[in-house]
Amino acid sequence: MLVYPSYLSSQNRRLTLEKLENTSCERIHVDVMDGKFVENTTPDVSIFKEELKGITKPLEIHLMVNDAKKYIEDFKELNPVMFIIHVELKNVKEVIDLIHSYGIQVGLAINPNTKLSKAAPYLKEIEQVLLMGVNPGMGGQEFIYGTVNRVRELYSIKAGHQYKFDISIDGGINDNTIGKVRLFTNSVVSGSYIVKGKDFEKQIESLR
Repeated sequence: MLVYPSYLSSQNRRLTLEKLENTSCERIHVDVMDGKFVENTTPDVSIFKEELKGITKPLEIHLMVNDAKKYIEDFKELNPVMFIIHVELKNVKEVIDLIHSYGIQVGLAINPNTKLSKAAPYLKEIEQVLLMGVNPGMGGQEFIYGTVNRVRELYSIKAGHQYKFDISIDGGINDNTIGKVRLFTNSVVSGSYIVKGKDFEKQIESLR
């Protein structure tokens, strides 16, 4: 089980990143929000560049935004291993192709109320599907237990078609909920459970 901490709910973002840098996590999950696709907003790209300076962990950037292409152009300078976009966008195929043109992997996020079938046209060409276990835009929410059935369904689709994408879950992941989904996932994104704990490494290991 790969663990990708999110620092969205951190009170001191730079200090949290420095602490995550010294853990065994495989990636850091960077949440970017525009106040349109979701209600909340995150800082300008210049702030991200400053707070991520010197961080060597691989980054995956989760774009909860309407104009994904603009944000990709801004954030590609952070050299992420993956951009995660939402299947609810109108120009999904166009954005996938843009990300791949930069040699960056693509993750496709699916909101809790969106049918999995909406992702079907893209499953052959992406590297990850990120099932949202909460409604996106705010850290610290409780896990939506209907996600358990959705991840099982997605796992069956993947196996039935021999797709290569990894399955990840974002939202409400802690030491209680991880057991519900771990058999069907390659990785999890966990925010509050990790960054609000006293010992980040202990929290990460408990998820594994």
